[in-house]
Amino acid sequence: GVVSVCESVRLSDEQKIDFIFMTHTRPEKKNGCSIALAEGCVLEYDARLEPNIEEFDPVGMDTLSAWGSEKLYRIHLSAKSDALNCVFTVRSEGCK
Repeated sequence: GVVSVCESVRLSDEQKIDFIFMTHTRPEKKNGCSIALAEGCVLEYDARLEPNIEEFDPVGMDTLSAWGSEKLYRIHLSAKSDALNCVFTVRSEGCK
């Protein structure tokens, strides 16, 4: 299966635009504009965005029962612009 999200951002002046996705397993940057997620899923993103993956421990949250993991990961996809139209796609490559 495929899930696509389209985002359109228009700002009064150029600023950092940061889209954030979260996951409970360590994501891996792949070739091109894609990031491997859990269970064979892949996040594809616009080439104008710069990816950054951050591991964090949400203190005070019971992430083990909610997410199945004590650590979470934020995927930041950032650009500096005053206008940006993006499509994010989560594609199944054996996704369960």
